[in-house]
Amino acid sequence: MKPAEYIASLVRQFEEQRVGLSSSIQNTYDKIPSKSQKPDLQTLKSFLSDSVGYFSSAIYIILDAFDECNEDGRKAFVEAIRSFLPSHDRLRFFIATRPNSWIDFLTSSCSDQAECQLIHVAAGKGAQTEDLKHFIDDKLSRELLHEEERAFISQGVLDKAEGL
Repeated sequence: MKPAEYIASLVRQFEEQRVGLSSSIQNTYDKIPSKSQKPDLQTLKSFLSDSVGYFSSAIYIILDAFDECNEDGRKAFVEAIRSFLPSHDRLRFFIATRPNSWIDFLTSSCSDQAECQLIHVAAGKGAQTEDLKHFIDDKLSRELLHEEERAFISQGVLDKAEGL
């Protein structure tokens, strides 16, 4: 998903909880000549700011599988998040991802570590690793490979999967 699509989705989710659209969003859409035209990222960020302002409590946004976004999308989304953090202290993001430099970039930009926390979760020691190993070994047992090759492939896949 592209950053503009993700932010548009957030705006929609927030606006659905209101009675009627925010006036700024309604005014913008009234001025768009073609109703099939989509607002640009900057306009969507403005919409999100307006939508967030409607709520008086903390807002929790959960983004899963961030590592599955393409690199340009991750960069643009991290920049969008960074632009919201200083002006919207009620926004809370929970981003689940495999380790990547964009999360490090986002967390390093926080002035206060209480404001931005990075929690490492390693899932490689549990039953899922054993399940994956049994699956790989079963599949490799059907191939004409030497035992050393099977062990090498199996271990390589397990190392790359990092328990996920």
